[in-house]
Amino acid sequence: MVIDVQAACIIECPPQAPYLALSYQWGSDQKQKLRKQNKHLFETPGFLCSSEGSPAQTIIDSINVTQQLGHRFLWVDALCIVQDDPTSILKNVDMMDQIYLGADLTIVAAA
Repeated sequence: MVIDVQAACIIECPPQAPYLALSYQWGSDQKQKLRKQNKHLFETPGFLCSSEGSPAQTIIDSINVTQQLGHRFLWVDALCIVQDDPTSILKNVDMMDQIYLGADLTIVAAA
């Protein structure tokens, strides 16, 4: 899964699509997380721009940077890994090095 910054929703990453990744500490402002029960909302175009779907400021800033750099896709663990699905967590944690390695650029948001 990746964030489609043009459609403001999450989608399955198209094969070989270039993407950026965000490395950050979640902190206390982590408002939104992808879960089984809300996945359909996050897959709805425009959801991340809605008041209900608005993510943490760090993620909003990273979406803006992704757009400004002319990229369409952004990987963020909180929104691209189903946080209450052990299979999704295990699969993505095992691949995390490849996710960051495969990114065209990793945005690092240091506190």
